[in-house]
Amino acid sequence: MSAVAATAQAPAVASDAPPAYRWRWIVLAIVLVAEIMDLLDSTVITIAAPTVRAELGGGTSTMQWWAAGYTLAFGVFMIVGGRLGDIYGRRKVFIVGIVGFTLASTACALAPSPDALIAFRVLQGGFGALLIPQGLGVIKTVFPPKEMGGAFAAFGPVMGLAAIAGPILAGWLVTADLLGTGWRMIFLVNVPLGVVGLLGALRFMPESRSGNRTRLDPVGVVLISTAALCLIYPLVQGRELGWPLWTFGLMAPASRSSASSPSPSAARTARR
Repeated sequence: MSAVAATAQAPAVASDAPPAYRWRWIVLAIVLVAEIMDLLDSTVITIAAPTVRAELGGGTSTMQWWAAGYTLAFGVFMIVGGRLGDIYGRRKVFIVGIVGFTLASTACALAPSPDALIAFRVLQGGFGALLIPQGLGVIKTVFPPKEMGGAFAAFGPVMGLAAIAGPILAGWLVTADLLGTGWRMIFLVNVPLGVVGLLGALRFMPESRSGNRTRLDPVGVVLISTAALCLIYPLVQGRELGWPLWTFGLMAPASRSSASSPSPSAARTARR
């Protein structure tokens, strides 16, 4: 008799579960657009750098920093970007990130000098650090557990294709010289992607934030950002300088800081 009662109650329990978010697959597409923008911008400059140098000038180190400036800013501020999404809302920070990333991409395309391009690339990486960490948190919010595997499975093929397409696209854009823009089009392609991602986020992305009461720890932000900077900077610049002793001196304490166990909330943010 108890088994019959339990069977009868099962549908009622299932019906109490919240319905899946209606626009979840569109939200996934928006997140993937942001991921593609990030991956493209971390690869296209490598192919276009000689052409950029021929027009703007600069040495070998300058060419390296066109790529490294983005990577450095992204790596230093990514954990902070994830925490800001937890506190202020992932949708809100995502929108700030994609607007800033698109504007910084436009600034890169209009850069008048090699140093200006480095500065704009750093700015672009900083906004990327706001944008990218929000995606996984948003997906976990809009997808029910039974569909989570399928949602995350989409990342592999899309990221793989973007990684392959980035250098090919850069080479084609530089050679095609669309509208006389030359290498600058490698950054301008982010504008339509950014507009699509922004409009999609405004229309379809729900707001979400961490269920735990979290706050931004200024001391922790400074420490983690400094540790990331001390680790990434010598890795980027060490080869160019012949690996002087100070590069290993910076990396040693940064590695120990990274190896230490973070707080549970920091660990959750890092995994996003």
